[in-house]
Amino acid sequence: MRFFRSVATFSERFAWPVIVLWLVAAVALFAAAPSLNDVGSQDTASFLPADAPSQQADGVISELFPDDPSREAAVIVLARDGGLTGEDRSFIARLGHYLDSPEVEGTFGQVQSTFNNPDLAPFLQSPDGEAELIVASLEFAPFSTSANDAIGDLRDLLGTRSPEGLSVHVSGIGGLAADQADALVESFDRTAIISILLVLLILIWVYRSAVAPLIALATIGIAFVVAQGVIAYLAQAGFEVSTMVATFMIVMAFGAGTDYCLFIVSRYREELASGEPVPATVRRAMTIIGAVIAASAGTVIVGFLSMMTAQFGIYRTMGPAIGIAILVTLVASLTLTPALLRVCGTKAFWPQTLDAVREHGAESSPRWERVGALVRRRPVLLLVVCVVGLAVPAMALTRYTASFDLINDLPPEADAREGFAILERHFPGGTVSPVYVVVRDDRPILDDGRTDAIDDLTDTLRALPGIAEVRSLTQPAGQPLTPENLEALAGSADLSSLGLEPGDPVTQQLLTDLQRPEGLRLSASLLRSAPGLQERLAPLIGEDGRSTRLIVALDGNPYENDALDVFERIDDETAAALQGTELADASISVGGPTAFYADMRTIGERDFKVLFVVLLIAIFVVLALLLRSVVAPLYLLATVVLSYAATMGIAVIVFQGILGDPGITFWLAPFLFVVLVALGADYNIFIMSRIREEADAGHTVVEATQRGLVLTGRIITSAGLILAGTFAALMLAPLPNLRQIGFGVTVGILIDTFIVRSLLVPSATILLHRWAFWPSTPGRQPPAEPSQPEAPALIEDRVPVGASPGRDDR
Repeated sequence: MRFFRSVATFSERFAWPVIVLWLVAAVALFAAAPSLNDVGSQDTASFLPADAPSQQADGVISELFPDDPSREAAVIVLARDGGLTGEDRSFIARLGHYLDSPEVEGTFGQVQSTFNNPDLAPFLQSPDGEAELIVASLEFAPFSTSANDAIGDLRDLLGTRSPEGLSVHVSGIGGLAADQADALVESFDRTAIISILLVLLILIWVYRSAVAPLIALATIGIAFVVAQGVIAYLAQAGFEVSTMVATFMIVMAFGAGTDYCLFIVSRYREELASGEPVPATVRRAMTIIGAVIAASAGTVIVGFLSMMTAQFGIYRTMGPAIGIAILVTLVASLTLTPALLRVCGTKAFWPQTLDAVREHGAESSPRWERVGALVRRRPVLLLVVCVVGLAVPAMALTRYTASFDLINDLPPEADAREGFAILERHFPGGTVSPVYVVVRDDRPILDDGRTDAIDDLTDTLRALPGIAEVRSLTQPAGQPLTPENLEALAGSADLSSLGLEPGDPVTQQLLTDLQRPEGLRLSASLLRSAPGLQERLAPLIGEDGRSTRLIVALDGNPYENDALDVFERIDDETAAALQGTELADASISVGGPTAFYADMRTIGERDFKVLFVVLLIAIFVVLALLLRSVVAPLYLLATVVLSYAATMGIAVIVFQGILGDPGITFWLAPFLFVVLVALGADYNIFIMSRIREEADAGHTVVEATQRGLVLTGRIITSAGLILAGTFAALMLAPLPNLRQIGFGVTVGILIDTFIVRSLLVPSATILLHRWAFWPSTPGRQPPAEPSQPEAPALIEDRVPVGASPGRDDR
């Protein structure tokens, strides 16, 4: 108390310097701090730990196949219903020439097109003649600002130069990343505007004032600008932060910050009823409410810091980033808000008069009196109804599927998503993002026994369900060679370009084998005798000469859960197929975009289990210390877990059931759990500290619970509505995954506010009686001595909530 009294005294006495200091900090950071979009990371896969199999495989692929343009590619999809015209093909040739010219050197690297690689026609041109691809590597890392700008410039060019009627889209990992970045920026801007409007409307409704809401918005807005600047500087200094955290920061900072300001301003209004001067009123209000708000914010910060236990970097860095935002918001609430109240004085509630403010500060809430009476009369019934009512939707969790689908996480109108849809109609879905199986031995790969093993592995993988095509050293066309696809490989009917002379016995035997119904599989001896053929197969032979790779195209979307399941089978089947062969001791690396998301799924499942345990233990300790009880934290956390399960079940019913989505974004489960547990503990502190205070003042546990509910119900409900409103803004974001998160958190907070905190927790507390505070025992004092409120309230303690005469409710 002494600390918060000192902070309040300082903020009240030096109100103008405090206000100016915060304004200067906000303006300076807004003007000088780098943009989080520039210094943060947008690449989800980059947040995987370095020892993740996909990351290690990516390193091997980069080392052995450094010139492969498909790894960090922009895939240009060109299509026309009814078939590409001569004008279309002329444009495609010019585009391929442009991307391979010095004019774009430094932006685009290796280019694969039929213009500069006619032998790739079977892979870049669709069999129906309606679509063609150009694959261009980016000189910048995907998801970086430079890469996104390059994609934007390319799209602008294509939009102005392409023939009329030709569908042109930029997809691949480069296009997907650029679209995600654009959607995130739009989401942030839209969420910020909607959050401000929602908070303003709710605060006007709560305060019935034009000034008090502006005090809250000023505090939160300045705190957010400062927090964002601090985090951006940390990101610039090397602290890895996802750019997506900015959107979550704004809803958390505005939601939690508005709650803190609501508690402060409400307490200030209540204290004005005492008739003391404004300076003394500010000091008294902040002295009482400061500790409660600090404890509340502390639980939220602890909750998000628990995410640091995760291996997945987005979780690990998101926790501290949001924790910093909440900490800055707390400091602003404890210093800037009282300074603004001191300056505004009684005009903070304009147009209400001081008499009206004092009268309103003491009015009771008939609605919460009725709720309190109901809880007191029917605790068993309410407990059963609430538990059953939450358990029923929770059962839908058995159908929960986490989605890691990068494509379907984009808006339907996103250019990359439209391009992928066209590509999927004309090519195998995994063509753009194949799986790479790298086999590395300590001896030359062009050995008869080794190529035989690779050929057998090719057949094994092709036979797996969910695989559309496998290209390898022995079957570079995705199937045994025929005269037609060998000619395509050569680029003409003249096989001399492959080092195959017509009169050579090797060539004659090759031509004979090509005529067999089963086709030709390239052997080591043939490859050694045809240097030109080896050159054509360079993308499949590692630079060290001791390694090779198989390029596996999955059937369908390479980011869906079915594709991730197929990927895991590829890993297992490859190891099994090479056992007992010349490559039994070879190292195997399986990579590609699908590998990143398969690792995300595996690591994410592990992280959530650890987070579940660590967070519950951390919040249990905080609640036990604050409430001086072991029992209360147990049933409070049990109600939060039940609320979480019900919310996730409702999300499954809505998105997977009603809307038909293939799954729920993998973000929702851990983020929702942290928010509900941390904020549930936040609101638990307010209601349980008031119940404990009333019990310590001499009321029975039943009386104390009823009084605590009546005295805190309105403010907790208002706080819950504000927080739910800020998260509801995410439902209007263009990204489907943000809409799912916004819906889930909004529903969870409303359940926690109106069911768990208002009915379930008070009912359980009444039924447990004095055991609720075990091992401590609430003190009993004569009921005639009024308690000094320590928790926030919109109404005074003299609200009529008396017990039935002559009845012992303990």
